[in-house]
Amino acid sequence: RPMTSPTEQLLQEIDAFLEEFGMPPAIFGRKALNDTALVSEMRGGRELRFSTAERVRRFMQRQRLRKKADRPKRAAARAAA
Repeated sequence: RPMTSPTEQLLQEIDAFLEEFGMPPAIFGRKALNDTALVSEMRGGRELRFSTAERVRRFMQRQRLRKKADRPKRAAARAAA
């Protein structure tokens, strides 16, 4: 099996995130780096610097933590209704 490049690895992470959150690629790019073309350009071969890739990963991590933190609030709101 061929080794996955850092860009391919990050794209796999982004694709999983997009599916998990139901988020279009352009919205992801805008929210993560203020760059709506980010995902399409990466799919076309754009390479990111390590620091930029880390910013993208931190964005995804923050979104997942926020989603996790919101779950109890939504459950409590449903229970109170």
